[in-house]
Amino acid sequence: MKKIFGILSIFIGIGLIVSFVMGFLSDVPSTVPQSSIVVYKIMTSLQNFGRYIPGVAITGFVVSCSVHFGRNSEGSTERFSKAMMDRFKVVMIVSISVAFLLTICTEVLVLVTANKKASIINRPKIVNDYINVGNKLFDNGYYERAMNYADAALKLSPNEKNALNLRDRADVEINRARTSNIRFKLYESVEEAEKVDRVVIDAEQINEVYKLYEKAQTAYDKKEWFNAHYYSELGIKLATSKDPNLEELKKLSTAAWNNLTEYHNLAKTEGQLLFEKKYQGYLALVQKDDLKAYYIFRELYQSSREMQSDPDVVFYLQIAENRINERSFFVDETFELKSFESANDVYFAYEYADGSQDVIYFKGMTTVASTGNSIQYLRALTIVSVTRTGEIFRTMTVPYAKVLPVSVKTLTPTTKALMGIDDSIDCVPYIMLKSVGRDSPEIHNEPLYTYQNGEIATTPEYLLLSIPYDNFLLLEKSTATPESMSLPSLIRLVHMAEKYGFCPEVYGQAMMNRIFYPLWILILFILLAGFGWNNRIDANQYFKFSWAFAFIPFIFVSLLSYNMIMFLFRLINYVLLGGLGISGGMITGLVLYVIVLICSSVFFVSRHSRI
Repeated sequence: MKKIFGILSIFIGIGLIVSFVMGFLSDVPSTVPQSSIVVYKIMTSLQNFGRYIPGVAITGFVVSCSVHFGRNSEGSTERFSKAMMDRFKVVMIVSISVAFLLTICTEVLVLVTANKKASIINRPKIVNDYINVGNKLFDNGYYERAMNYADAALKLSPNEKNALNLRDRADVEINRARTSNIRFKLYESVEEAEKVDRVVIDAEQINEVYKLYEKAQTAYDKKEWFNAHYYSELGIKLATSKDPNLEELKKLSTAAWNNLTEYHNLAKTEGQLLFEKKYQGYLALVQKDDLKAYYIFRELYQSSREMQSDPDVVFYLQIAENRINERSFFVDETFELKSFESANDVYFAYEYADGSQDVIYFKGMTTVASTGNSIQYLRALTIVSVTRTGEIFRTMTVPYAKVLPVSVKTLTPTTKALMGIDDSIDCVPYIMLKSVGRDSPEIHNEPLYTYQNGEIATTPEYLLLSIPYDNFLLLEKSTATPESMSLPSLIRLVHMAEKYGFCPEVYGQAMMNRIFYPLWILILFILLAGFGWNNRIDANQYFKFSWAFAFIPFIFVSLLSYNMIMFLFRLINYVLLGGLGISGGMITGLVLYVIVLICSSVFFVSRHSRI
């Protein structure tokens, strides 16, 4: 065994060295940064090694078997001798090792190096895009977002001067804002607003009702009518009919509202004009017109430095923004996202319980890495709704959509029944279709629904897909070829391909090819071991240096033979899959290859010598 491994290792080692020599002598694209040239050449070398290792391994294995069996051929004058069985054990160990090596090269090395090379080429462009977007955000006053883009650029290129400069400038502005007394008050108010907005309405939490009553009473005593009415209304929503604080909360709410109305009707001084503006914004919040309320408080917030520390303005601006974020998103969130898309031209379909279908297509998809890729933006989303009879009855288009996971536990039983959502699903995709301007009501994007009869509409402004969110993420990977997908993702996609409008045979054959590849390689090398036995080198024959020159053409012949054998392998899988389906083809293929493995093993152990 040591001799076989030794000679085979020499061949593989020489193949690795030649691959590196050829890789470092090869040309490098001009788009590769100077600092990444060495890494790019290493990836090219490893990629070459992964591609040509089968020919090298076949040659080295046959030569090593010929040499080893030529010097250890005794005890095999009869078929199925004990000596041949011992040799078969050695052949199996070596063949399994080679099959493992070739599988790693095919499934991991070639794919990883190809992705790494693409990343090296694209990295400068991505870094420049990050810096350009960051600079534009900085110029518009979005310093924290500019800092995020600078950090993203530095992760890809730690010594990029422009990114370092952008980060330093953003850091100065952020620190300046945080150390400002005005900004400190603003943040303090926003923090308080977030606490209130996250109150969980639970009828059993009586203590929470009392706390809200105390806040409302305190605000009322301070003549903070907006806060008094807001907290008392929250308490009323939270309280049960038997809650002892309910009546007091109602009285506080009414009294606060009456005071608001009284101030609203007074003659308008400058201070009362400001109160009037706040009143309009708060009234919009009460009437659930969150967008109107947001723009009123946003305008007040941007009107002066003093308003940026006004507790009413900061508090209710945050409340309005939180409500908006539940149903829509801001247009500037999609700013320059096209440069960072991780998938393009994604499409799939899914069927409802009544037999109708939605065909979904989007030109690009960008994930937000800081959220663990759970939040995504879809560019140029189109959804075509088809009836059970195959007729198109509605088409929806929108420039950008935002997708995030929503827990099924938060949905009502009626919604789950109508959507056909199973309780076993953890999360489903929630798609926001409407985007609004952060500072201007004139800027907005709405979905456009076009019906078969020519009617158009702009609602609904959100969609809930009745598919698991994990499946949605997997379907986005379907743009890659089945050969370049990770094997676990491919296996998952095969079982749901037909459900989402894909051809299961295409993915099924790729899965069969990749799953049975190690078994096919094992069969091939057992047969090669028999070939090595039949052409073993005489024990008295010394190695001639001239033989080394024959190894090169032998490697190319081996590589050509390997490609032909792999074509036969894929053809067999195609026939099995086409005739028996995926499940039947997989089972039959496993049985077939196990039988072939047994036959090839019998072929080897039946070898014998005349001496």
